[in-house]
Amino acid sequence: MGRWLLGGIAGGVVIFMWGFVAHMVLPLGGMGMSEATPLKEEGLKVTLNLALPDDGLYMFPGIHADGDRPTEEEMNRHMEAVTEGPFGLIVYSKKSKPMTTGLAIQAATDLLTALMIGLILLCVPGAYIKRVFVAAVVGLVACLSILVPYWNWYGYPLDFVLAGSIEAVVGALAGGAVIAAIVKPAKAGKTAA
Repeated sequence: MGRWLLGGIAGGVVIFMWGFVAHMVLPLGGMGMSEATPLKEEGLKVTLNLALPDDGLYMFPGIHADGDRPTEEEMNRHMEAVTEGPFGLIVYSKKSKPMTTGLAIQAATDLLTALMIGLILLCVPGAYIKRVFVAAVVGLVACLSILVPYWNWYGYPLDFVLAGSIEAVVGALAGGAVIAAIVKPAKAGKTAA
């Protein structure tokens, strides 16, 4: 238990620091992001504040179902509107959380990620490099199951998905390298620590 916790903490620090490098030193953090011109941004703020009632994720065009579930006719109308365009998602918050809160949540998430990678590596026997490879695959699985569908279904920019994938895989690889050095798999008949 002690080595798993130590490995998770060390791996979490490495993943967090890699995220800092990816966003603040390398261009990965801004890839796929676009900005409106300042004049258009002011108009956009006014429009969004009027059009969107609460913080949330908004899809347009909406389905606009009369009941709990859209009817076939409502779905057909929606799909026609999506095909004609424009189509998009808006992540909307009237106010952003403080940077310190975001960093704390990111650090906790990176720690949990590293602890989960550590649990997986407890179950993977074999050479160090094999175990590091497994950690990198964990990052790749996350990308394939989350980021690629966002690109496929919701139109996220491909460079945003690629940047996020690089960040996730390299983070899992670097964190996994540290975790695999600390967290050793259990020998047959013994309990892992």
